[in-house]
Amino acid sequence: MIVQNLSLNQKKNHSEKQFSFSAKINCFVGNNGVGKTNILDALFYTAMGKSFLGNSDVLKTKNNEDFFSIESNIQNDDKIDNLKVLYAKEAKKIIKKNDKTYDRIADHIGYLPCVTISPYDANLISDSGESRRKFLDAMISQTDHDYLYSLIQYQKTIIQRNALLKYFAKNRTFDRDSLEIYDEPITK
Repeated sequence: MIVQNLSLNQKKNHSEKQFSFSAKINCFVGNNGVGKTNILDALFYTAMGKSFLGNSDVLKTKNNEDFFSIESNIQNDDKIDNLKVLYAKEAKKIIKKNDKTYDRIADHIGYLPCVTISPYDANLISDSGESRRKFLDAMISQTDHDYLYSLIQYQKTIIQRNALLKYFAKNRTFDRDSLEIYDEPITK
């Protein structure tokens, strides 16, 4: 797959900007603060539906704007696919491929494989295993949809189990049967 072009609208430093890419190597050169990292982030956003910088989507809009959009044409073997990412502050984020909206962003993950390493990722070496697990989960999820969906289900179960444990603690109660409902799926 080759990213042919990228159009940004109200994305951080770029009110409206178009970029065309070479099929080989592309370099971004410019002074600090002109938006080089924002271009890379937009490419990652196109692939993963989120920023590699980990910031809120609201922080990805140009100052005082309520939305941003990213559009890209991807050469996929013998055809060209059009990808659009649309974000508005008061609406759900939308990702479209060839004008068909994905029901879930997870369905899009893996279409355009992407790995990003930046100075912000120094924690992969120095932190605990959690950051490495998240990084590896993201990489594996792009190649194995079953893994991604199992990971999503696991994370939802953990959140629900933790909420139940907090409820037990707050109300000074305990119900083993209720807890086992959440323990069983995470121990498989």
